[in-house]
Amino acid sequence: MDKESVFFHRTVYAACICLFLSLCPLEVCAEEIIVGSDVEKIVGLASGIGPASLKQSQGTQYIIGMVDNINYTVVLTDCTTGTDCNGLLFHAVWQKKGISLKMVNRWNAEATVGRVFLDEESDPVLEMYVDLGVGMPVGNLRDFFLWWKSALILTSQKIHER
Repeated sequence: MDKESVFFHRTVYAACICLFLSLCPLEVCAEEIIVGSDVEKIVGLASGIGPASLKQSQGTQYIIGMVDNINYTVVLTDCTTGTDCNGLLFHAVWQKKGISLKMVNRWNAEATVGRVFLDEESDPVLEMYVDLGVGMPVGNLRDFFLWWKSALILTSQKIHER
């Protein structure tokens, strides 16, 4: 490449970087990335929607939480070691009989967050999986916890309508 081409390419590259930085709000561009090994930060985000604490059983770490008197767990999954996990499995179960598959199917067709199914005892279960394999901005994971809170409340309302 001649000197003019190099100068042109560098100028275009610099202009693209300036354009990107001007379009990207500082708080978004500089937001911390959270990964599955950031367990205490994840517990902190869970505490933002209600009481939450970290537990461990047989080498598996999980969070026990409560939203509007609804108990739930978040299991750290897809772990390569006890603390290096790539996923979060949100899980809540209601001990309520008489929920039909029709209601479960309607919920899954209409809901945007989580999925409902009936467990072995025909109790309704709500689950949601979040992949942290490459990490995500803290604000995005905070949003997942807020969506989980909404899903818990809506599911509980639907279940108790029966």
